[in-house]
Amino acid sequence: MSDKTLAIRGVLFAWASHLVAIGVAFFVTPVLLRGLGAERYGIWSIVMALTGYYGVVNMGIGKANVKYLAQFSAVGDADAERRVISTAFVIFSLLALGLVVLAAGAAWLFPLVFDLGRYSAERARLVVFVVGLKVATELVAQVFHAALIARKRFDLSNLVLIGNLAATGILCVLVVRSGGGLVEMALVVVFAAVAVGMAKWALATRLLGVPRPRPSLARRDTAGMLFGFGLFELVIQLARRFSTYGGGIILGILAGPAAVAYYSVAESLTRRSVGLGKGVSGVVMPFASQFDAEGDRHAMRRMVILSVRVLLALGLLLAVGIVILGRPFLRHWIGEDIAVHVYPVICILAAAVAVKLPSNGLQAALTGMGRMRFLSGVAMAEGTLILGLGIVLATLYGAVGMAWAVLAAQAVFSGGTIASYASRNLGLPLRRLAVQAAFPAALATVPAVVVGWWLVAHCSAVSLWQVMGQIVAVAGIGALSCFFICLDGDARAVALRCLLPRTVRVPGTGASAQAISSARPAAGCVTPDK
Repeated sequence: MSDKTLAIRGVLFAWASHLVAIGVAFFVTPVLLRGLGAERYGIWSIVMALTGYYGVVNMGIGKANVKYLAQFSAVGDADAERRVISTAFVIFSLLALGLVVLAAGAAWLFPLVFDLGRYSAERARLVVFVVGLKVATELVAQVFHAALIARKRFDLSNLVLIGNLAATGILCVLVVRSGGGLVEMALVVVFAAVAVGMAKWALATRLLGVPRPRPSLARRDTAGMLFGFGLFELVIQLARRFSTYGGGIILGILAGPAAVAYYSVAESLTRRSVGLGKGVSGVVMPFASQFDAEGDRHAMRRMVILSVRVLLALGLLLAVGIVILGRPFLRHWIGEDIAVHVYPVICILAAAVAVKLPSNGLQAALTGMGRMRFLSGVAMAEGTLILGLGIVLATLYGAVGMAWAVLAAQAVFSGGTIASYASRNLGLPLRRLAVQAAFPAALATVPAVVVGWWLVAHCSAVSLWQVMGQIVAVAGIGALSCFFICLDGDARAVALRCLLPRTVRVPGTGASAQAISSARPAAGCVTPDK
């Protein structure tokens, strides 16, 4: 497969996995909320938020692993690839052991820090420790995950994720309906993490021929290279995790588990939607590393413009859909008594997503180019602003105040600072970026807005499934308009070739998908825009 096919195929599979994640959350969240109750569900949300920070124990080595594997692959240095894989495996194994100790300490402190209501402190400690074992397992598996991403096999990585999401959701529902609680759910996620790690190991080493880690090949200079990149990535990941999970933790300390439950429902829905954007930005990073190694700035700029255009369109469609259809959806999904608290929070967080998503594409490109010092500084500033505003606004306004703190911080840094810096480093004027990315993205949302308002005004939904039908209609209209407005003819042809049978004629190209797939790329055609 050409690089362009790998990139678009990767985005499609990533979107498929995140749609599955949204679907699992849609069906599983009401079951858990009703089966566990607001108090225990709030505790589970706090545990998930807290253990989300365990991911920073990887010291940023996961992203460094992807960058250098992609870079050395681009220049054909197989020995350097083997050293990176082996060194990263040794580092991750040691970090996983340290994480087990950290999880034990966090488990002991958990009941002392958070209000658990009537829930047993000992069982809460056990839940925190068991979920920590899950993250330790994921740490070791990151070696093989990075190999899949560096080889641009996003499809294989996301197929494993889809299986994990479906199996975990089904098992958690069965646990709750059979009378189980948080401990049993924690065991489910541990077993799922082990299965995922084994699947990625088999795919990377046996299917793709990635060299197996050999501790004897681990090198101190390679470890220094990984840590030099990873420490900046660590700061970025810590700040991002605080932006994602910090609201629940602050509310857990200041307002109790019920407020956490309201915020977590809104945050979970918007975070799942942000996953669709990660399907794009996750593909950008290894390609940016490749183009930077090859010195191909023209391909880099075109990739950035396309990714920002698509990500902004996704963010605007999400915000429009939530504002227009969010209230009836929440009312039929989780009940009016909870929806009335969740709807204002989710509207504000949706606006934050619309600001954050296009910035993720720019950050992915800058990461591939190694601009980690700047990105880590911005991440620290954004996290600090969220912390300060969050404490003040959450104390005054609860979950709504926390959501406003997130939106304000992301508007300042993601919407302004990162865009300006990326523009200078890529030689891409902000005016050109606005004309070629922002304008088409805004135009692509107009049909969805019109259809959404018409449905609300003339087709009032009386059941959850009617609301879902309206959401699908608005999303379908938005997807079609994005497909024809945000993508050029060549990108549309590749996307259809990945989705449709080979004999389907591709609109706007004058050729069938079969003819396109059989055409051989010109020599040296390695960039997604060629």
